[in-house]
Amino acid sequence: MVAGILYPPSGGVCGATGTYDGCPVTDGLAQRLDSNPLKAAEPLCRCQNTYQSRTITSTPLPEGNPGAIAHVVLDFGAGSTANLDITVLQTSGGWYASDTSCTGRDPQATSIYATTPPPCS
Repeated sequence: MVAGILYPPSGGVCGATGTYDGCPVTDGLAQRLDSNPLKAAEPLCRCQNTYQSRTITSTPLPEGNPGAIAHVVLDFGAGSTANLDITVLQTSGGWYASDTSCTGRDPQATSIYATTPPPCS
């Protein structure tokens, strides 16, 4: 699953070295993440620290949309978590993440493409 590659079981997101081209993300998402839209945090996890564990569940997109929303909970310990929704699309070339937003919050306002994407903690 795409989210499992982006967020390995314990810390160190895909692309944490600063380039996301080798991650299963769309070209647009790779460019947005590469631009570092969250100056004080790593943009894929929207975090400053390494998470200790993660949980991933998913729900399909509405009928007619080939893909799913992966719900990712990153656990930093001491009750601190980040909750992200990853939009994953099925294309002719495979499955790719196309956007990230904060679980339970307005997806447009919390999209990584928003002018100032917020943390999802």
